[in-house]
Amino acid sequence: MKLFDNNFMVDICYEGKNPYVKKAIDNLILDFERVNKNKLKPKFLECFVNGNILIHTEDENKKIGMGEGFSIKTENDNVIIRGAGYLGTIYGIYTFSEKVLGISPCYIFDDKEIKEMESLEIDQLNIFDYPKTFKFRGMFINDEDLLTEWKLSGKKRHIDYPFYGTVTDISVIDKIAETAMRLKMNLIIPASFVDIDNPHEKEIIDCVTSHGIFVSQHHIEPCGVSYFGFDNYSKKVGLEGEASYFSNKENMTKVWKDYIEKWAKYDNVVWQIGHRGKADVPIWDTDKSISDDVKERGRIISEVYSLQKDMIMYATGGKAEYFTSTLWMEGAELFRQGVLKFPQDTIIVLSDIGSNQMFGNDYNEMERTDDTKRGIYYHSQYWGAGPHLIPGVGIDKMHYNLNKAVSNNDTDYIILNSSNVREFTYEIKAYSQMVWDFGGFSKEKYMSDYTEYIGADGEMVRSLIKEYYDSFAVLDNSYLHLRTPEKFDYNYDENPEGIKNFQLNDGTVWYASMVIMDRFIKGDYKRYSEMADGIYNSLIENGAKGFLNITNRARDVLRCCDDDLRRHIMVKWINPACIMQALYKSYISIYQAQKFALEGEKYNAVAKADEALAWIYDVIEYRKCAEYGEFENWYRGDKKLNVLRLKETIIRYRDYIKENFGEE
Repeated sequence: MKLFDNNFMVDICYEGKNPYVKKAIDNLILDFERVNKNKLKPKFLECFVNGNILIHTEDENKKIGMGEGFSIKTENDNVIIRGAGYLGTIYGIYTFSEKVLGISPCYIFDDKEIKEMESLEIDQLNIFDYPKTFKFRGMFINDEDLLTEWKLSGKKRHIDYPFYGTVTDISVIDKIAETAMRLKMNLIIPASFVDIDNPHEKEIIDCVTSHGIFVSQHHIEPCGVSYFGFDNYSKKVGLEGEASYFSNKENMTKVWKDYIEKWAKYDNVVWQIGHRGKADVPIWDTDKSISDDVKERGRIISEVYSLQKDMIMYATGGKAEYFTSTLWMEGAELFRQGVLKFPQDTIIVLSDIGSNQMFGNDYNEMERTDDTKRGIYYHSQYWGAGPHLIPGVGIDKMHYNLNKAVSNNDTDYIILNSSNVREFTYEIKAYSQMVWDFGGFSKEKYMSDYTEYIGADGEMVRSLIKEYYDSFAVLDNSYLHLRTPEKFDYNYDENPEGIKNFQLNDGTVWYASMVIMDRFIKGDYKRYSEMADGIYNSLIENGAKGFLNITNRARDVLRCCDDDLRRHIMVKWINPACIMQALYKSYISIYQAQKFALEGEKYNAVAKADEALAWIYDVIEYRKCAEYGEFENWYRGDKKLNVLRLKETIIRYRDYIKENFGEE
């Protein structure tokens, strides 16, 4: 069957009225335009005409689960895309786009040109698929500093926090929602903070829900209310007190009720219930009046769960179906101690530990029963310990941990912390396939499909990616006790073959560098700390060599590539390798500068500080390769793992040594 040539273009027929399906059809029309050299577009027909692409939904009322299956078949000179429900129809449309037109689900963020064709004909198509593993499959846009300032919206978020003062531009939000749907996800948490009472932030929810995807809230915003949102709303309506049900029950309940009524206007909501403190900490870290008694804390939080669900059911006229409670940090410990009670049908969301992307003892030792619904929160990025500016988890580690979730039947829900998206497309695409059909996922096939998609020599790219992930330095698990053990229950004994438990990601090394310099500038001349020593010794032994090898042989790799593949490899693999190489090498120099200064070797100390500075200048220069065309100003929002701040701190560190130390 001919789809198009220089003079012909197939048309797209859909008799239904579903606006979400229509949006996917609009994107399919654009996909046809993208792949044909003559930029012809299919016409959209509201009736079925033979010889075209016919799109049909069997039951518009089916959504999650039974409504997500689809088929794509050629019959009687037609392509028929049929969905069990509207979600299945949308997935069928985007699967056709991927499998037939060659449009990657992550094409927007893939740094890869779409291949154009003069003509396209197909033989038989017979694709049938449905989600086989996780019920809710989502992505969480968190710590999204780059996305926030990539395209300047000029719209303000009122928040007493160093980040997120600007609302991400709606065009960017739309790209993310489209990407999620193309990946056959059915859930999104679209931002770290969404105060729906702010019209600019409400636009985020309007945008993502226009795609038909379910929407939920960050675990620090139960019922859509964060600590900051409570403050803003209280100032607006004249309420007093802090955002705590423990000490300000009446006002806290009023704000929850008002926000629930605002969220209840949307059909596809997965309601987050719970109670957290300011930013991302336990409520008792914020409200110091709360009792230390664990049972009392659990009783009150359980009371909050019940109250919130009752208010949600009332506001939605009993229509709300899906509720989650994310047991992040203190929630996991309270649950393990048996002091939390959840409303019926609440999905208990269990989390990995973000700093090492492994499940802790709280997860492994949890008592599971058949009458509980359970899900997973997993990190492909984690600001503060990383990865953040680079991919760092890898397919092996992700597969290892998701296999645990599947084995434990924790499959009612899964959400992936995807941050700024672009850095993690290699991992996000693998994740989307695992959570759709874990048993059918093959790491070998995924790599083969990836190399075919980017048009590269398979062995060359496979070797490059393996060397990239192998190059991360690692600390012994015993060092995990230095990373807030009072909040996370690390498994110190887990050492699976080929999996790095405590890997030195960009965030860990950045933060350790800043700690050394900040303390030194303040006159704290304690030369070493246990963590600083461990990182230094690991990097000296082997950690800084691997990424240096990658960047050194980049010329040989890139020489074999055309311009399109060269850019893809530079942005996706060489750029993050350069970032990690520079962070590793600058850390070594910062550590050594302190040592030389304290030993009276001012000249060597200053030289080492200059050496560290040179590595960071290299990062600033090299990462410009990722700021081209549509991605101009990509790093403008680099405020979290802040390379420019690191540069300025090294300069102050060097100048402090110059001014306060002499040669002995």
